[in-house]
Amino acid sequence: MSRYIYIDSDVFDCLEKRATRSDEIRVLYDMLYTELKKPNTFVPYSNAHLSDLGRGYRNDPSFIQGHLNIRSEISKGLCIVQYWGHEQVTWHYRDIQEFFHSALEEYDTYTVSLLSLCLRHNAIPISKLIEYKQQPLPQNFKSFCNSNPIFKTIFARANAEGNFWALCEDIYEIYRLSLKDYSVYKRLRSYVNEAQVKLKLPRQSFKEIRTLMDAPPNFLALVDGAWEQHNARTKVSDNVNYQNFTSLYAKIDFLGRRKDEKFPNMIDDSIHAFYGGHCDIFISNDSKCRDKAKEVYSKLKIATMVYDSKEFVETLPASA
Repeated sequence: MSRYIYIDSDVFDCLEKRATRSDEIRVLYDMLYTELKKPNTFVPYSNAHLSDLGRGYRNDPSFIQGHLNIRSEISKGLCIVQYWGHEQVTWHYRDIQEFFHSALEEYDTYTVSLLSLCLRHNAIPISKLIEYKQQPLPQNFKSFCNSNPIFKTIFARANAEGNFWALCEDIYEIYRLSLKDYSVYKRLRSYVNEAQVKLKLPRQSFKEIRTLMDAPPNFLALVDGAWEQHNARTKVSDNVNYQNFTSLYAKIDFLGRRKDEKFPNMIDDSIHAFYGGHCDIFISNDSKCRDKAKEVYSKLKIATMVYDSKEFVETLPASA
């Protein structure tokens, strides 16, 4: 009987480095490696894994090839991706080297600061930037942020600095993070729109910022051809709506239950957990991610089992 197992980036990294670890850790990950390599076990990689690698590549590209190799070896090229604008995830085979290097072009786009982006494209005159920095936000902005922990989190810079430029930087951060995933884009955009309506902020100013970030990322466009030749899994049990899943995951985080210290970490983990929910098993060594994934799976009636590496290995038969 076939099994589908989604593993977090930290598990991939432990598998890659298992030979250099203590005897106890090496044995643990040798057992996990053996289990994941079985013919009836399928372990997809995702664009979320590539996003994790993209950050590391900019810091030190020398380690990336090893990271790509272990993901390619374990996944055998099987990929699960929520392509931009598609209503369901796509299961297919795609070369991880090709996918990663295609993604790098887009990663460069959303790591550029808002100021650099504006200056590079001559999108906003310098005089307008100065005006934005001097323009105070409405008096009710702080009370607005305090009314909902979601707003207080995503508009943290504006809440602290109280000027329109800081708000623009917060909005840019939302769009920058959202380039990783269409559902995140739609959900966070609704928060921005809600803030705009409640605070009666100038629509033209929002429009100027948004024009820089309208196009979907090219690397999430569906690729036809050889990598779709395999009869991939086309039906999953109660395939959840991406937007609802990431929204619920974020809500749990915003309410302070196993809260991530950084907003981008929460976004990344929610995407991993979503893909995990399309498999029989989700393995992560991040306790915060596991706890929130379990809660979302429970609320959405997703049958995926959640383990850390040690817990999963302990479920294996003694003869495994």
